Amino acid sequence: MSDKPTNVANIYILRQGGSLGMHIAPGSGIVGKPNPGGLALIYFEGNLLDSPALRTHEGRVDCAARRLFEDIPTTALLYVDPQGVEDSLLRIGEVEWNPDTEVCRISIDLSRSDALREYLQLASGDGR
Repeated sequence: MSDKPTNVANIYILRQGGSLGMHIAPGSGIVGKPNPGGLALIYFEGNLLDSPALRTHEGRVDCAARRLFEDIPTTALLYVDPQGVEDSLLRIGEVEWNPDTEVCRISIDLSRSDALREYLQLASGDGR
């Protein structure tokens, strides 16, 4: 069981070559938290329909987090074993949901900003 409050989840990016890249679109906003059964519950949003509100990574993370915290039905979720999380995802921060104000507070670990920038450049096709 996680010691994180129920309204806090991890923010991830895909690791290059990880198996979850077959299921999650490049550049997706990805959030997740451990499940009491030992698996991690991962929600993601890739903006495959090009919605203006989801064009930023922050917008995609916010969307995925709201689905996770409000238990909104979606096909954009996976249960992943701990090894799959380790192999395919890199934790870059946390998102905290305030149910009273219905606002997500996104915090990116500054030591992971270069990894996030590279992830978004590769997803946009600008992988210099």
